Amino acid sequence: MIPKLVKLQNVDGIAGNGRPIVNLPRANIYHGLFLLCRTSAGVLLTEAEIEADITNIRVRVDGDLKVETTAAVLFDLYRYWYAMNGAYTIAGQIPILFVRPNLQFAAERSLLAWGMDGIESFNLELDLAATLAKVATIQIWALQEVGKRALGRHLCIGKHPRIFGSTGVQQVSDIPYGDVDNLILADHITVGSGAISDVTVRLNQSDVWQELQNDLNKLVLNCVGRTAQTGYFHLDFAQFNDRTAYLPSGGLSSLQYDINFSTQPNNYIIYREEIRGATKPAA
Repeated sequence: MIPKLVKLQNVDGIAGNGRPIVNLPRANIYHGLFLLCRTSAGVLLTEAEIEADITNIRVRVDGDLKVETTAAVLFDLYRYWYAMNGAYTIAGQIPILFVRPNLQFAAERSLLAWGMDGIESFNLELDLAATLAKVATIQIWALQEVGKRALGRHLCIGKHPRIFGSTGVQQVSDIPYGDVDNLILADHITVGSGAISDVTVRLNQSDVWQELQNDLNKLVLNCVGRTAQTGYFHLDFAQFNDRTAYLPSGGLSSLQYDINFSTQPNNYIIYREEIRGATKPAA
């Protein structure tokens, strides 16, 4: 089935310090959402203008937080996964994609899309800046596959803020893991105002990536079709590019990152892409 673009609705309540909540249609299978942002004159905003006016984005299904991120991170994730196809300037649109291009076949990519059968609520939430410089209207479009199925396996984006006011190694071991229903695709570490020289990944007390250097990591990512983004250290567990490429969370008794900062970051965030509903059927 070929996914189709569907215009859904406009966001109401666009104002300074606003937090509009949009109830989205619970029909068909969602491959993604696109938010078209325009000025009062109908001009599409630039990426920088969107980032200034829309500070946070959340998507909930039946009250459960499935996506928590920012417009800037969504732009960066789009380029991380899709820039292998060539450079593209995103004008006026925020892509919230629920599938990933590293899976070779459409049927595999569709497995991560969001089915709506049995869902009671599907909500988009936006946090707006105190003073809106440009945005006047936000129109929501959806990339949908016509059909009916349960939520099943579905791609989510989580946000995990950190604080580290020093250089050297910070050990991170408290991001949730161990749920047999979750499969980790990638952790994207923002560097904040700092810089990362290397990261060690320990699973069940054993090193699997030991002192992974930043430049080497970027080269390996490029070999598997990724485009590393400035300001991030990407830990990508989906490098085999098939539907078995992930880190199974359920078999872990411990998951620890030793992040070696060569420059003090102060505040930084780890954004996790994971598949939830791993044990649930798609239909």
